[in-house]
Amino acid sequence: MDETQNKNYTDGIVLVNKPKGITSFDIIRIIKKRTGVKKIGHGGTLDKNAHGLVIIGVGKGTKQLSQALDWDKTYVFHMVLGVWSDTHDWVGHRWKYKLIPDHVTKENLEKLLKNKFTGLINQKPPIYSALKKKGKEYYKYALEGKELDIETRQVSIYEISLASFVKKTYQAEAVITIKCSKGTYVRSLARDIGIELGTYGVIKDLCRITIGPHSISDSVSLDLLNSFEDLETRLI
Repeated sequence: MDETQNKNYTDGIVLVNKPKGITSFDIIRIIKKRTGVKKIGHGGTLDKNAHGLVIIGVGKGTKQLSQALDWDKTYVFHMVLGVWSDTHDWVGHRWKYKLIPDHVTKENLEKLLKNKFTGLINQKPPIYSALKKKGKEYYKYALEGKELDIETRQVSIYEISLASFVKKTYQAEAVITIKCSKGTYVRSLARDIGIELGTYGVIKDLCRITIGPHSISDSVSLDLLNSFEDLETRLI
């Protein structure tokens, strides 16, 4: 059957607000099952335990996805200082704790973000990631208990700002907004901020709010994409 004769054929992109607990590939699988559309892809993964904007391409719209991979992203993340996990987020398998030094204040954190985490920076990706070595994903090595010599790479932090900071007896919490280049790992950023402050740092919550010109304010909940007609009306 010619694709143009298939009632479940359409072209474009849809902006989806991914919930926590599912992968970007899960979104594709769910939309395919609900709508009957076969040709679907995504324009960049988002951590399973993160939430926020994911670009989904449908039909000929999948041709736009390679461009989306290169676009800058904006994230809002909630981090906890004084806590370490092997995944650098709130769902780690192993944990460690460290007291917060007296010099860790809102003012000093703001200075650190400006002086050390703005512009071109060197960053080591987390082992719990989908990056590959010898054709095998990093996280698979981690699950096998193997160590990896992970090389640092350069990424760009265009804007970074501290939205809130609360210091407690044993921990501190901060909410930070960041606009960054492709390839930036926010979990690694939280780890490195903690190290620079003389303690640990993990992500408690991570939300992607922009990809290039697209904003989460224009996205749709996956719960509202229940049919081909739902999908078609949301395409841009």
